[in-house]
This record gives sequence, C-alpha cells and structure tokens, in this order.
Amino acid sequence: MATALEITPTVVIELADRRAFLGCFYHQGNLGGVFVPGHMSLSPGTRVLLELVFVAEKRTLRARGVVRWQRTRSARNLAAGVGIEFAPQERRTRDLILDFANGRNVQVVASRARRLPVRLAVGYATESVMLSDLTDDISEGGLFICTEELFEIGTKLNLRLKPPGHLFAIQVVGEVMWRQGEGRRGVGVRFVFEGGHAKHRIDRLIEKLRERVQSEMEFRPTED
Repeated sequence: MATALEITPTVVIELADRRAFLGCFYHQGNLGGVFVPGHMSLSPGTRVLLELVFVAEKRTLRARGVVRWQRTRSARNLAAGVGIEFAPQERRTRDLILDFANGRNVQVVASRARRLPVRLAVGYATESVMLSDLTDDISEGGLFICTEELFEIGTKLNLRLKPPGHLFAIQVVGEVMWRQGEGRRGVGVRFVFEGGHAKHRIDRLIEKLRERVQSEMEFRPTED
C-alpha cells in the first residue's frame, strides 16, 4: 500500500490537427509509439500518461505509455526527442487514436473532468466485503480503483481516501460505472455526494493535486 503520494508524469503534446499525429507515430515495439521532438527530463523506463491535444478538432485523448529511448542531440536528419511506446493494455486506445487520426468516424467521448494520474490508498466496502487498494486516477467526479474485484455496474461502495499528510480520511459514497478485466484491471467509480461536506473535501483535494501535477509532473517538450 502506498505511504507517499505517487504521481505518473504527464506528457502534453499539442497537435495542429488529427493528421499531425500520423507524422509522429512510429511502428516499432509491441504497439508502436509516439516520437516527441524536443527535450524532456524523462529517463527510459519511466511510465507516463500521454495527453494528445488536437487543436483543430478541440479534442484531447489520453493513453498510458513508457519512455523507451531518448535522443538528446540532433544528428543528421534525426531530431532530438523522446520515444514513448504505448503501454501493453492500451491497444484499444491506440487503435481509437489511429482511427481518429486517419479521419474515420469514431466516437470520442469528452471527459467532463480531467482525471489526474495519481495513486492514493483507498479503502472500499460493500455490504459483504471490505477491501483496500490503490487509485490509478482521480477527478472531481470519480476515480479508478486498481482491483481484482470487478464489482457489477451499479454497485455502491463506501469509499475511504487517506491522502498522505492528511490527518483524517475522506469518506464518500461511490457507484461503479464501468469495469475493465484486461490490462489495467479495476473499476471506474463516480462519486455520489450525499452532502456538501464530502464534496467540499474532494474538491479541495483535487485542487491541491492538480496544482502539484501541473507544477511538478507535467512535461511539455522544449526545443533547442
């Protein structure tokens, strides 16, 4: 169980339009990856969250990845940059991004709130079971719990979040909205606020987490 706050670095890539993604996608590796030109202080092996911002289409798509290599200097026709490979569990997301980039008619659901790639200890209980695991991301509206217990959609959970440095845990009701049985196993849960106190504490937590992610763990490539 995590005793300190763990944040997955976020790599933000702004693309002029959907076709621009095809210019930075490469096919090496299991699922291929994205070449990010410029300089970033991320070492090979670092797990990251890719945030692809398609400016013309006003869409943002996200996928998990791993930094595989880094070219610190430009050489001949090769620009300096970082190669980020899609994580093994992201095959469906990679396919959706490629379909979108190729102009195919795909349904891209815009999230109402930006999920922060933060791992926190979370306890959760139903009428028959009490468990403890980790979140994989969190927002004002809900969180994803990494768990082998794939609850039925609609299951109500009594959640107990204990962020590092907080004296008291945050208790809130959650409802299972979706579940994932392959790759990143777990359940997506939305918060069900039964009073203003829990919502206020969640909002304050998310505000502090967002500030920390943006100031410490959000990377945008810089040019020479």
